[in-house]
Amino acid sequence: MNKEVINQEEFVPFEPKSVSRFIVEFKPPFNIPKFAVKSTTRPTIVMTNGGHKWEEMVFSMYDPIVPSTSQSLMTGLRELRELDDQTIEVNLTILGPVGDKVEEWLIKGTIDKVDFGTLDWVTTEPLIIKLHLNVTYCVLLYS
Repeated sequence: MNKEVINQEEFVPFEPKSVSRFIVEFKPPFNIPKFAVKSTTRPTIVMTNGGHKWEEMVFSMYDPIVPSTSQSLMTGLRELRELDDQTIEVNLTILGPVGDKVEEWLIKGTIDKVDFGTLDWVTTEPLIIKLHLNVTYCVLLYS
């Protein structure tokens, strides 16, 4: 019987990152619970002649009755409007299979638009809010 010996250097453990294992943390003045963020994109960079530009990110959030994401957003927007610098800060963390941190992004930008969702008598789908962030700064902190 011919048994092949596997060279330890050739064996590379592979565990892909999962699109469903992430946490988004909005920094003050926003008090949005981490569980409210339903989906988002990872940062996207577009290379230009001699530079780069970050593309807009969209954060889709559930709007539970308590704590109300709508109320948290409106309170944060009111407080933000009073500041000279209206840049907000968001942390996007990708988690491993056991909840360990495998990637962390620090994202800064300004809010372009908040869409508080569509109401419809025909469906029982949860209400979704979409926050559009014009990304001005982004860095991968941990990978």
